[in-house]
Amino acid sequence: MPAGYPTVRPYKILDFANNQSIDSDFVFTRSTTASFANASGFLEVASANVLRPAYTPATGAYLGALMEFASTNLLPWSNNIAHPSWYYAPQNAPLQSGFIGVGNQATAFRVGEGTVPGVWELGTSISLPSGLTTSYSAFVKADGVSRGYLQFVGLNPSGNVVGNLVVNFDLAKGEVYPENLSSNSLFATSIEPWRNGWYRIGGVGSISSVATLGVLYLRLKDDNNSTFYLGRGNGLLVDGFQVERATTSVGSNLISSFIATSGTALSRATDLLASEGARINNWYTQGSQTFYVEAITDYKDYNGVGRGHVLVTNTGTSERADIRFVCVAPGGSYPVFQASLASGAPLTTFVQVPMVNGLNAWENPSSGAGTTRPITAHCALSYTTSGAFFAYNGAISNLPLGLVPSGINRVEIAAIAGGKFIARRYAFYPYLTSGEASLVTQS
Repeated sequence: MPAGYPTVRPYKILDFANNQSIDSDFVFTRSTTASFANASGFLEVASANVLRPAYTPATGAYLGALMEFASTNLLPWSNNIAHPSWYYAPQNAPLQSGFIGVGNQATAFRVGEGTVPGVWELGTSISLPSGLTTSYSAFVKADGVSRGYLQFVGLNPSGNVVGNLVVNFDLAKGEVYPENLSSNSLFATSIEPWRNGWYRIGGVGSISSVATLGVLYLRLKDDNNSTFYLGRGNGLLVDGFQVERATTSVGSNLISSFIATSGTALSRATDLLASEGARINNWYTQGSQTFYVEAITDYKDYNGVGRGHVLVTNTGTSERADIRFVCVAPGGSYPVFQASLASGAPLTTFVQVPMVNGLNAWENPSSGAGTTRPITAHCALSYTTSGAFFAYNGAISNLPLGLVPSGINRVEIAAIAGGKFIARRYAFYPYLTSGEASLVTQS
């Protein structure tokens, strides 16, 4: 143990890095079912009010507890592309079903090359509610075809394009590439490997609020990047599409866990872990405190006002202290780690440090809109009447004023307004000095 490391024990530890059990002083809620990748790398559905484990889909490595904000899959038929609401190009090979999909069930379809020259594609359209940020995704697997692009277009009532989001993919390389077209405003792209050759590809971008119709396309390409085929019988397997908006936030979104639909758009509720009110004073000390957060975050999961947080608050006065993963002005354009103290609303004082995207400098795409990688954040917030500071991965930032929230009666860990993160460890300490907090948060 390094010199100066705190010898005091935390009053409370929530250790999701090693187990999925919920401390009896906390209550977890989510009013709907929700999907996740299980330890075998297959898609599974958790019941309402059941905390979901987060595994790496390709390897089954356990990471922690998955926390997401509420979201809606706007597609009424997410998986059944044989439904009349889907367009399947007549020049394609006949549509085939019954292939093993991401849930280890025979749910996947095969989109194949036809013998008539043309663009091999499928698509569907939906009415768009008012909103701005939109994310879209699909599960795909090479079956002779490994290249293509997934496109989402927004149209206004006059039929004019007011949003055009394009993600090109190459499954042989395991890569995606954003394409900037006219009114396109693509914030982030994503490719996630799953078991048995499956990938989840997608993007997040801006669609004008005047858009009333959305059109989703999947188009196949040859290895020479042509969209025309020679009838060789190659194909691409698909197993689930998602076009989503954060349920109660028009300005933020992300690619969240898959929401299967069968006839109507469907929503997933927010994951919320909150203190059991009558027991909070058993481990929370009024007047001075340090709380610690270890969470896995991804740069692409924070757009607009989307955020995740650990919050201690007085529900009567809105006095609070919190650590957030949040997008900030201008325009909610870049994510930060933020610590704040407030005597009410709005915030009284806060500090923030940039959230990196997990890529090496030479890997950053010049467009600023490429695939990112998750990072593990170690944060701590200490406060007393004499001052406060925020520690992030060993670095210290001081907060002014020395404000201490009083009458704290609730602690919550949640994703807010379109955010997502993987919860690993949370600890509530007696007040730690800056030196102690620096050591605790060193990654």
